[in-house]
Amino acid sequence: MEIRQPKERAPDPETVGSEAPQINKIAALLIRYRIVLIFGLALVLRVIHILCIKHNYPFYDTLGKGMDQHTYYNWAVRISNGDWLSASERIFYYSPLYAYFLAVIFKLFGAHYWIIYLIQALIDSLSAVIIAQIGERLFGKTAALLSGVVAAVCASFIFYAGLLLMESLIVFLLMFFLLLFLMALERPQRWWPWMGAGAVLALATIGRGNSLLLFPLCLVFLLYKAIRTTQLRRYFFRAIALCLISFLLVIFPVTLHNLVFGGKLVLTTSNGPILLFIGNVHDNYVGSLAYTDAYREVQQKYAGQQKIPWLKELFIDIKRHPLAFMRNLVKKTFLFINGYDFPDNVNFYLSRPLLPLLRHNPIHYHLVVPFGVLGLLLALFKRLNSEKVLIVAGFLFFFATSIIAIFVVGRYRLPFLGAVIPFFAFFIMETYSFIVNRRFLRIIVLLTCGVVLYIALGISPKNPIRYTDYHIIADAYRMQNNYRLAEQYFKASLTTNPAFLDPMIQLLELYRVQNRIIDGEDIIEFALQHNRNKEDILILAVMFFRNVGDQERAYYYYTILQNLHSRQSP
Repeated sequence: MEIRQPKERAPDPETVGSEAPQINKIAALLIRYRIVLIFGLALVLRVIHILCIKHNYPFYDTLGKGMDQHTYYNWAVRISNGDWLSASERIFYYSPLYAYFLAVIFKLFGAHYWIIYLIQALIDSLSAVIIAQIGERLFGKTAALLSGVVAAVCASFIFYAGLLLMESLIVFLLMFFLLLFLMALERPQRWWPWMGAGAVLALATIGRGNSLLLFPLCLVFLLYKAIRTTQLRRYFFRAIALCLISFLLVIFPVTLHNLVFGGKLVLTTSNGPILLFIGNVHDNYVGSLAYTDAYREVQQKYAGQQKIPWLKELFIDIKRHPLAFMRNLVKKTFLFINGYDFPDNVNFYLSRPLLPLLRHNPIHYHLVVPFGVLGLLLALFKRLNSEKVLIVAGFLFFFATSIIAIFVVGRYRLPFLGAVIPFFAFFIMETYSFIVNRRFLRIIVLLTCGVVLYIALGISPKNPIRYTDYHIIADAYRMQNNYRLAEQYFKASLTTNPAFLDPMIQLLELYRVQNRIIDGEDIIEFALQHNRNKEDILILAVMFFRNVGDQERAYYYYTILQNLHSRQSP
């Protein structure tokens, strides 16, 4: 007698507006232990990255003068040595959060780079878990797993976690704020998520002032909920008070410092007006940090004065050049959503070939944002968890506005990337659902839109590595006494922009120390052929050959210099 086998009952799949595929046992196990998996994966990758940069990357422990890393490191050393009030700073110009974060690490563990990077790796791994939690509250546990894995392997996050910059800390704080806000909305009767959201947002504001723009968003939304809700109205009014109190309590010490040591009531830092001017002046054609002619003219106009009215000058400039102001806003908006990681201090594209975990890693801002935006539009169209989706969408909009209002730098956008990852995960889920259900027309439309957006947002400069980027990494290698690589990158900088004489000066100094006279002459001849400023090059040539003891060549270039002067004189 034939015994019929009973049919296995499929586990209940999660549905996000459409029928989801059957989850097999392995997937179910991964989802069940998703938090441990995500944190472990993120931490392992970041520890491997730290080991790689320790041996293969010049910026691991070399801080170029004038770079943000150098500024914050030295400030943290002063604090840890006893200057805990930072009295010499008077009114904070740079955001104090990261300097004090480093100072605490130095005090507890000593000024060791590997400890800094390890703590940042832990924080960044927690950020991946938080992003997963946000994804779960929006679209369920499958989305949580996908969101967390994407955040864990994302090249943009891994790269900046291994630099002496505050990016990992800011991402963690803003993602934590967003999660606390969503948690508070689930049960508005609880007081601690509201207090936590206000306090964490205050810390983020101390770290980077543009975060302040997110606070009005919270208040407006809570006021809207308090007016529209009847049964829970008093809880939302209480939430406004709790957020405001915790925000002010955390930010108060910074404001008090500015008032006591600087004599002025400044909330966090004094750099807002000057940054607004730099980012919006009419001759800032790049949309990023650039010290233009208009900037220098204002400095000369107020030379000798203690304070420059940057906002007043900006309004005058906008009044004179309104079309240029609008052009800059459009350009900065495109630059913000564009896949190009606009460099500041360290160039992602120059560093990528040196770092194994980044070299062939396709998961970064350029891939996630266009498909994440499509996922957001899909979620809005389907009205899934509409209130929470709108909150995250509002976060994305206000955060983007806070960056575009000033100027765009690639690393400033990372919190936007973190908040858009759950929508990227939702896009993957929807695409998979369409494939399983054989909705081929929807697949074609969805993927076509994604590819078109990916290509449109992938427009980047012809050469994503600037001559200054080559010079910065060359200088780092020079400080490490790695003259071979220093020479290679100084040459790349000079070749990219022959008018930039700094790499030529450094190369001639390298050749002087190594007594490489022929190589020095080759560089001089190259610069003379490609640079209009012959006089400075000839002066450098004369000095170089005198220093290496070749008087004959020194006299030869001195004669050319004299002839040049005689032709220029009336």
